[in-house]
Amino acid sequence: MREAGIENCGFILSIAAIFEAPISMARILIADDYDAARRAIRRLLEGRPGWEVCGEATDGLGAMLKTAELKPDLVILDLALCMIDGLTAAGEISAAMPACRSCCAPYSLQTC
Repeated sequence: MREAGIENCGFILSIAAIFEAPISMARILIADDYDAARRAIRRLLEGRPGWEVCGEATDGLGAMLKTAELKPDLVILDLALCMIDGLTAAGEISAAMPACRSCCAPYSLQTC
């Protein structure tokens, strides 16, 4: 995650930006309350050599706690997470762990 194009961009707003960035190795956390979405995102990400999904969360608070525990390079969050929404969780994660990048995916399938 320290390669050109990602290191200084801070808060990534598009999941497409992840696939366009020149990332050779990354540990990724997925946060989505919808199990099928987490599985689909995991399959997409793990198809890239060097990318590893190191954990999953089902709500914003869980995403924040898992990020502190697992210290991923990237966290992909659904916008409409329960307890704490994805946008708020991404801001908190970025403030607590500036080296960790967050991406809110605007595809919400469920609401709380």
